[in-house]
Amino acid sequence: MAEAETIEILQLTRYQITFIVTQIIVLHFAIIVGIHVFLRNAHMSLKLAAFAVYTIGFLMLFGMLLIEIDTGVAAVEELRSISQTEPLSEIGLTSLSVFDGYVSFMLMANYPFWLLLWVGTLYFMFFDRHAVTAR
Repeated sequence: MAEAETIEILQLTRYQITFIVTQIIVLHFAIIVGIHVFLRNAHMSLKLAAFAVYTIGFLMLFGMLLIEIDTGVAAVEELRSISQTEPLSEIGLTSLSVFDGYVSFMLMANYPFWLLLWVGTLYFMFFDRHAVTAR
């Protein structure tokens, strides 16, 4: 694969990662609004079903995020192998360094964040003291 194609894959991967992170945040906002507006007075069975659907959606998006990160890592490895046979352009070197920082940020900084959002949603749905109990 040529350097230009690999750089394009890296850029598309960054865009996809950004889009998926946005979708995960929107999913969390939607479930929090849904809990606050609709599920506070609901029975436990409806709360469990809504939380199960939310968790499945969250895990699917998180899996897509990991797949995109793997795609980007493969493109970075391809760029590194290209750099051993011929010198990279300035755009290639920049893409290489930027994506490495981007992946390390996504992996290290965001795992606790996603876990905290999931646990917070779990608490808000089932253990919030201000929730009105079901009749």
